[in-house]
Amino acid sequence: MGFAATVLMLPAPAGAREEQEKEEREKKADREGQPKARAAVRLRAAPGKLRLKPEPAAETATLAFNDRIPGPLLRARQGESLSLELTNGLDEPLSLHWHGAGAPNALDGVDGLTGPAIAPGETRASGFTARHAGLFWYRPMRIGAVGRQTGSGLHGALIVDEPEPPAVAKDILLTLDDWALTEDAQLRPDFGTIAARAGAGRLGNWLTLNGAAPPQRVNVAPGSRLRLRLLNAANARTFALEFSGLAAHVIGVDGRPSAVFTPARDSLTLLPGGRYDLIVEAPAQPGAGGALQARLGDVGAPLLVVAATDAPPANAAPPITALPASDLPAAIRLQDSVRAALVIAGGATPGAPETAARFTDPARIWTVNGLSWPDAAKKPAFSVRSGRPVTLELKNATPWMQVLHIHGHHVRRLHNLDDGWEPYWLDVIAIPANQTSRVAFVAGERGKWLIGASIAERLDGGMAAWFEVT
Repeated sequence: MGFAATVLMLPAPAGAREEQEKEEREKKADREGQPKARAAVRLRAAPGKLRLKPEPAAETATLAFNDRIPGPLLRARQGESLSLELTNGLDEPLSLHWHGAGAPNALDGVDGLTGPAIAPGETRASGFTARHAGLFWYRPMRIGAVGRQTGSGLHGALIVDEPEPPAVAKDILLTLDDWALTEDAQLRPDFGTIAARAGAGRLGNWLTLNGAAPPQRVNVAPGSRLRLRLLNAANARTFALEFSGLAAHVIGVDGRPSAVFTPARDSLTLLPGGRYDLIVEAPAQPGAGGALQARLGDVGAPLLVVAATDAPPANAAPPITALPASDLPAAIRLQDSVRAALVIAGGATPGAPETAARFTDPARIWTVNGLSWPDAAKKPAFSVRSGRPVTLELKNATPWMQVLHIHGHHVRRLHNLDDGWEPYWLDVIAIPANQTSRVAFVAGERGKWLIGASIAERLDGGMAAWFEVT
């Protein structure tokens, strides 16, 4: 993959110099993950251009929120109300999903399931209370257009801070993305093709970090602690992350607190749509360095480079402790649970020749319980009362690893050989090829909740179902 991309932000509208300086301060705050003043958020989705490849390559035609890719970083404190005004400046409908944030069902953003999309030229106001602290993100959710709209640049992050966040030297958001570009630096026009939807998804060939060229460089006093918030905004790519010279401790997964643990072999797997919160300790020796990198085949791409300066070492810090518990249950009575099953099937055979002859409808390539989304939208896969435990069996009857996103809920992955579970909650779940995974959760807010592929092209290709909470 190429790494020499730079961002060219679109010019600010004509106006006073103070407005331009304010815009630059906001962009800098976005890049550094710093909090901004609380205010009503105005987002406008519209076509734009981004310089991905250096000159003399042309700028890339994209879509963007407020002329930024990623879109503006939204930040609030737990318990605050978010007020949003979204304008659709596209020539097609747009529906916005708040991934993992606990927005009300009516604002979950699945076009046709939880409410209508926003028409071209329309502005719609909404809002919700930031009930949960953590890292979340916003993205389009009009099935059939998710891959194209998200992969063209329509996405951004939402950070909700704890009332008393951990004491760190820096709080850094790292949004990973990959872009599928042609030789003339334009987006590869295969978003809706059968080939893209039936296989691994639309894997890119150009890596960006926070919309710019990696790596990001940070200088801190020896032994300082950093909080890293990692988000995978790529349509299909799973990132293998490696830490070198940095002591990393996971404190949150998919926007919910976890038991504190050290990544096995100093590595993490970041699924499409997945998030991690970490506390990372810089080298204790002045002048020493460390890095977080993405492993892409045999190539290691540095994402974050941390250097310990010659400043006096940071004061001794207390042991790293877990974040305050969320409102998710400490235990689930599996014996009382509603039991349901989802069987994923369809798609191409890896390594097989042309697949177009096998599939005639790009919206009906994958199925859940025998139905693709245009048909599965007609009735729920299962129904459960609010407050009732659910044990969900996820059977992957395909030769591909599948990645699912469960809307409005976080789940615990159950151990296959006993009644234990992993020490963290997830809203993005990987199911290995030709295997079955089981998860448990407690049904939450009443409404219609989607379970769909987190790989955008497979979602657009029909891999989705929904359940009803009554």
